[in-house]
Amino acid sequence: MEPTICILDLFSSVLSAWVATEGRDEMEVIPVLVEGVAKYRSLIEAILWPVRGVFLDAQESVSGANGIADPALSAVVTNSLGVRRAGGRNLDVQIRQAGANVHAVIDGKDATTSSAGLLPIFGVAASLFDKRLQDHSLAVLTYREAPLDADLADAAWRLFTEQLAVMRVGALRVLLVLVDTPNVNHDRHCTAGVSLRFRLDQSGLARRKDWGVSSTLIRQLRPGDDRPLVMFLGAGFSVSSGLPLGNDLRDDALRIHIAPNAPDTLRGLPYAELANRFRRFIEEHGRQHPSERRLAPAEFAERLTLERVLREEFHVYKPQDRPTLRLMATKNEEALRRPGPAVWKLRKLLEHQRGVVIVTVNFDTLIEDGCPHLVRVFASDGDFEVCPNYIREYLSMGGQVPVLKLHGTITQPDTIVATDDLMAGGLAGPKAASLRALLPTDDRIRLVYLGYSMRDPDVANVLALPEFQKGLDECWVSPFVVKTTEQFAERSRRFESQRSFWQRCITETGDVFFTELAKSW
Repeated sequence: MEPTICILDLFSSVLSAWVATEGRDEMEVIPVLVEGVAKYRSLIEAILWPVRGVFLDAQESVSGANGIADPALSAVVTNSLGVRRAGGRNLDVQIRQAGANVHAVIDGKDATTSSAGLLPIFGVAASLFDKRLQDHSLAVLTYREAPLDADLADAAWRLFTEQLAVMRVGALRVLLVLVDTPNVNHDRHCTAGVSLRFRLDQSGLARRKDWGVSSTLIRQLRPGDDRPLVMFLGAGFSVSSGLPLGNDLRDDALRIHIAPNAPDTLRGLPYAELANRFRRFIEEHGRQHPSERRLAPAEFAERLTLERVLREEFHVYKPQDRPTLRLMATKNEEALRRPGPAVWKLRKLLEHQRGVVIVTVNFDTLIEDGCPHLVRVFASDGDFEVCPNYIREYLSMGGQVPVLKLHGTITQPDTIVATDDLMAGGLAGPKAASLRALLPTDDRIRLVYLGYSMRDPDVANVLALPEFQKGLDECWVSPFVVKTTEQFAERSRRFESQRSFWQRCITETGDVFFTELAKSW
């Protein structure tokens, strides 16, 4: 989508929210991440002009802003930005009035003598006292996040999403906060409560649901009938435990394949070059798929998956010697020492030992490691032979929660199913039968896909069958809608109820999802 169209789409939602706040006492804060705000400024100001909105760049208020230092707002700003620094000392932020201007003083210094890394904080602090906010009901405020260290970036974000979101600043009814950064930090930007609503970058405009909507959808999944809750977990479940997402692991596998003795020397090499070197290798060694021969380099890179790289690794190495699997085993051990909130909360849910089934394509052992007595893992071909009968017994009587590891487990390398050759052949019969055993005879099961891209053809082809279309009541959990999940829904689903794919999306991280789900379980 063209950037201009994205901005217009964004402000269509913002202006609708602004109109809806007419007559309300509270202020609505709408946080947005934008890569390169300056290039959109003229367009934004043109949109704001007819509705008497105001645009403020915090960088222009680094030395102060024309306004009045309101004591209540001053207290909020100084407390929020006074983060703890090295040595246990809090940053000393003060708001001072100097004639008609308001400026910040940090650790006794003004902006002219302070470090560059603090300048955005000077700007953020002073800009909130700009007198234009006293007279306008709609404002856009932008600041750059890149110069800030993690603690300061967290503090600035919390100022807007936790503190200002529960108070009123001047005449403001809607404050649109444009944070200039190319990256999403899920722990910072995608939390419960007021959090990131839109992201605008080179790929276009992505939106998230209001927390009130997401939390309601999550609470509706709590037990209340006899339908089991099946949770299909992808890499998004384990990312907060320090495990990489699929594309990150693909890039690691590429480096290992290209330079097996010194993969870290390629750490700074762009992904496009890694993919191009891999493409040249399979060309020279006659390892191309027929379909790959027609692809231009850019299209080959776009389609390249971890599984395709592992096909070459599996062709050369024995199971116990495969370097990417050894790397994954190391990362798994590290993750087990510090599992993330999603893992802890899921383990609490498993204690009920009824009504929950786990399906995953992850190789890690985060689920079963901390509670082996609560789960029964199915990973090998032999395991899946008996899995359908166990599922039927479990659904009627309870017991150890079944964990279906469709692509195997890292602790048993011979169970790993990760090459595109194997995946193209579809799920083995017992694995497909195990998924079918979840289908009810008279109702729909609830299936939650969490952090799963649905890019695995073996799994997607089974879930696309008519019997699953009829037997599933599905929802998708991810901070942003994943394009491949939306494509799967468009291709394989015809939702009979009034709930569209977007209405079935819960735009939250695994940590937030499981924390909220545990509250109502």
